[in-house]
Amino acid sequence: MPEYETIGALGSCCGVDDILVIARANQLCTEYGLDTISTGVTVAFGMECYEEGVLTRKDTGGLELSFGNGEAVLELIEQIANRRGFGDLLAEGVMRASRRIGRGTEKYAMHVKGQELPMHEPKPKHALGVGYAVSPTGADHCHSMHDTKFTTAAGIADWKALGILQPVESRDLGPDKVRLATYVMNWEHCMNSQVICRFLPWDVLGAADLVRSATGWNASSFELMKLGERVATMVHVYNVREGFSNQDDTVPGRLLEPFASGPLEGVRCCKHRQPWRVRVPKAP
Repeated sequence: MPEYETIGALGSCCGVDDILVIARANQLCTEYGLDTISTGVTVAFGMECYEEGVLTRKDTGGLELSFGNGEAVLELIEQIANRRGFGDLLAEGVMRASRRIGRGTEKYAMHVKGQELPMHEPKPKHALGVGYAVSPTGADHCHSMHDTKFTTAAGIADWKALGILQPVESRDLGPDKVRLATYVMNWEHCMNSQVICRFLPWDVLGAADLVRSATGWNASSFELMKLGERVATMVHVYNVREGFSNQDDTVPGRLLEPFASGPLEGVRCCKHRQPWRVRVPKAP
């Protein structure tokens, strides 16, 4: 059955509330080997461009790309997978599609470094927003920190082996939060390198036990976290070689716009309207 991210991307983002259509869209993505998050956000990008009048039926090959049109979602998945019709333009994601279309569509392209935004809102979780910006793989929620997990003593209990001793408020972005976010992201890079599923219940001590048992290395949790730091650094170096710079360490402008209503009214990723960037050293 569809997972949370799938329902959000192929359902909510596209205005589709028919669970049978979402389930079929999920099935198609699975059969074609398409990521449901990127596919849903990319289809939603096409729909917003259509709704805003930037694209017409002539551009879409006759598809009525209004929000809520489930049949159009299913047809676009087929087209994307087979590089056919309007789907061929969308098949490489929102960044490249917006560059090809032009006409100001970049503001509708929700991505970081070419990776579409996942279904985790960074406005109330500020370190998550920083993680999206500085991640070498773009808007990646799997090795970025989810602030709300670390706001209580119980939430940080498993992380004390890394020196994380005090909970931090979710919208804080001071030195303690940045240090915590750095440690968490580096640890997740380490877990990815060990090919350990993030849904298994290994905490930082248990994972170190696994490494010691499998390799005989007397490695501590902190040493493994530093290993993750080296992994992240190497990926950033690769990105620099491929043309990325600190100008790419930012988030879409929409995330910097405050919520207009609701319990988070007025909240945005940071206090400034202009995209913030995190500076990284230039390649030698």
